Order: sequence, then C-alpha cells, then structure tokens
Amino acid sequence: AMKAPEAAPAPANRAAAAPFAAPPRVVAAAGSSSAGGDVGGGVGEALEFRPSAAKDAVLGLQMALKCADIGHLTFSWSAHMQWVQRLETEFFQQGDQEKKLGMEKISFLMDRMKPGVSQTQVGFFDFVVLPLFGALLEAFPRTRPIYDAVFANCERWRLIDRETTS
Repeated sequence: AMKAPEAAPAPANRAAAAPFAAPPRVVAAAGSSSAGGDVGGGVGEALEFRPSAAKDAVLGLQMALKCADIGHLTFSWSAHMQWVQRLETEFFQQGDQEKKLGMEKISFLMDRMKPGVSQTQVGFFDFVVLPLFGALLEAFPRTRPIYDAVFANCERWRLIDRETTS
C-alpha cells in the first residue's frame, strides 16, 4: 500500500498529479508566508495560520467548511463505508424519483443502471478530495492527521479498484 510521503514537492497542477498527490509536510520558520498569510512557528512553536487579509481568512473558512461537508472521508473505514452506502441509497432513490417523473436524463451518480458512488470513489478522491484536503493542509499544517485519514481511505479504494478491475 502506498503511504503519504513525509515530504513531497507541491504539484503545480494538482488535478494532473492527483492519483499520487500528497502535499508537502509544512515546516516553516517564523514570518514565512503560506496561502496568503503568515505561518508562525520556530523551534518548539506550533504552526499557526495568520491571514494577511480578510479574504484569506474567509477562503480558509470556506475550505474548512467544504472539508467538513465531506468529512466522512476522514472517518474510520467502516464508518466511511456506512456513509458511502447511505449516500448511494439516497442518490439511487432520487434517480428512481427522476425516472418516475419521466425526466429524460437521470442525474449523475443517481441512475441504478450506471456506476454509483461506491464505484467512482477513486476518481472523486483523485480530482476533488486529495486536492481539497491537500490545500487545507498547506494552509493549516495541524490538519495533517485529517489528511492522513483521507489518504488512507483513498488507498483502500485504490486497492478495491485494482481488485475489481484485474
């Protein structure tokens, strides 16, 4: 199983690097700049995000809120799987309603006759989840355990994907 590296260069284009993207371990000296704000912390000091403008603070909060919205991705594997199953059930029920109403096209991931949430997780992690949580980690280094949990679940999905496509 692939592990999140301790340090890696930040990819210029996260989407292109997504399948194996892991953000760098943030180690900053006092007064260095990160994500539009200062990251303080010398030897023995905790890293702290200090936005240089209100818009940077708002952006940080928006990122954190979006991560919380999809927070089940950080849960233990069994809890995460319960949420995936709940989402897939809800989505398929919506797709059933759309069919019943005679809609010409059923919404993405909601048609029982096509791959659902549980069959599209690797792509979701690669192009949405890892870049989002990676950006959060770069701005807020103390979120490393959250990123690591997301990365571990992604690796589990990769293993399942390899087993089902081989």
